[in-house]
Amino acid sequence: MSMASSAKFAWGISESGVLQHIGTVPSGLACRCFCLDCANPLIAHKGRIKAAHFQHAVTTDCLGESVLHKAAKQILVDASTNGLSLDTSESRGELIREDITGQIHRRDWYVAAQRIPLNSVSLEARLADDLIADAVVRVSSSHPLAVEIYVTNQKDEEAETKYRELAHDALEIDLSSERWDIGPELLQQRVLENAPRRWLYSNAAAAARDEVDVELLAEIHRANEKFDARFDAAIAYICDNNLLSSPTFPWPTLSSIAYITRPPRQGEYYERHQPVEAKQRPRFSRLNNDWERAEASCACSGKVNGRTNASIKFVIAKPSGTHRAWSGPTLIIPIDVENLDSNFVSTLKPYWVGIEKWEAKLLERVEEKRDAKIAAERSQAEQKRRWRLAFSQLTPKQQLESITGKWMKVEGPPSVGKFAPAWNTTFHVWKSAIWHINIASLFSGRSDFVSVKHLARSDYYTELLGCSADEDAVAQRSRNLWYWFRELESLGILAHTGRQFFEADMKPPADFRPWHWIGNTKSRR
Repeated sequence: MSMASSAKFAWGISESGVLQHIGTVPSGLACRCFCLDCANPLIAHKGRIKAAHFQHAVTTDCLGESVLHKAAKQILVDASTNGLSLDTSESRGELIREDITGQIHRRDWYVAAQRIPLNSVSLEARLADDLIADAVVRVSSSHPLAVEIYVTNQKDEEAETKYRELAHDALEIDLSSERWDIGPELLQQRVLENAPRRWLYSNAAAAARDEVDVELLAEIHRANEKFDARFDAAIAYICDNNLLSSPTFPWPTLSSIAYITRPPRQGEYYERHQPVEAKQRPRFSRLNNDWERAEASCACSGKVNGRTNASIKFVIAKPSGTHRAWSGPTLIIPIDVENLDSNFVSTLKPYWVGIEKWEAKLLERVEEKRDAKIAAERSQAEQKRRWRLAFSQLTPKQQLESITGKWMKVEGPPSVGKFAPAWNTTFHVWKSAIWHINIASLFSGRSDFVSVKHLARSDYYTELLGCSADEDAVAQRSRNLWYWFRELESLGILAHTGRQFFEADMKPPADFRPWHWIGNTKSRR
């Protein structure tokens, strides 16, 4: 059911078909105007409080949404009758192309705005089965110009494509920001002169762009000819001097790395990842000299290491550094044709592509190498474990002689010292062992810290000295270590860094021996 419309607008059309603005007609029904959308009669409201406007005089659901759109088109018709002109928009752009080296070449193009006379205007002109223009302006000295009025619906890329395919000039005038009650003089000025406008398609712009593109392509062609000549000269120099057979040629090395993850050692904070590497340096043992020249490249086939078919491909170096490879193993040799000098061969940086099978075999090799290393280390660790067990069976005197004579290479003390039950050996023995293995490593940089707790619970010393792992023995070893480390701290050798951790402070004198201070009563506790 239709209801009275509350739509307000500033434009109507008279009985004689003349576009009328609310400011040019009398109030009420005496305006004798009709709606541009639905053709129903209008009533003019021209009070003192509200802005003057038209409203429907009858019940209707028309909202007058296209009133400004139709008013603008009528402006074009009236302007044609009155011999006025329409301002177009300037066109500008930039063409970007690259030469065979990847260098960018740029050229700007520009077409100035024009003022064209409106000889005739046709509204709702069909240009194709699926394209109807708001208006078509006939211009005496150029192509017909389609004009689209943008109030609520802007033309999209599809519309631009249609005009381009027809090679039909088309200009869009943007009235989307105008007030609904814009006056007739201002609307005429906006439509004909200074409302924002853009080309949907312009033959003049296309011609300007094509003209600049011809110039740009000619510039690139000249650059490419120069670079091609340099490229050919560089390849000829390499081949004529047999540089591909020279031992100094920078053949790329293939490398694969596997890692052995190790837990932190005593005195280290983080786990270690030890690399195991396998390398391979494939070289061409024969070239077939079946050179094939293509744009920015020159290639031939050959044998690598006397048995594998492969290709070698010279290419003109580009900033991106990427080139399409041949199928199968291909050695890419980029040549920087912009910076060729007498030493250019030494600056070459060849690289292999299409070598997935080689890389897989190299990975197998490095994994085998890693596994063999792990197996050897396990065997070595087992030998060391057996050695530690054998060491634990020695007498304290034999242990001390082994540590001082074989490990520390110094003269031992006159006696083995007092027996320490928690260590299953004497004070001289366990201090000398920890001094040589743990504390000395602080000053050599192999360890960052020593921990009383870790040393007291160390499986290494449990095996080496054959001491007990029960909590009472561990607690006693912790006390022994704590007091001894504090003694070393008082001498400036160690520094207490918090809780049970100690780090190196000052390197001890060369004649210092760990048993020199065994007589301190605290270290006996």
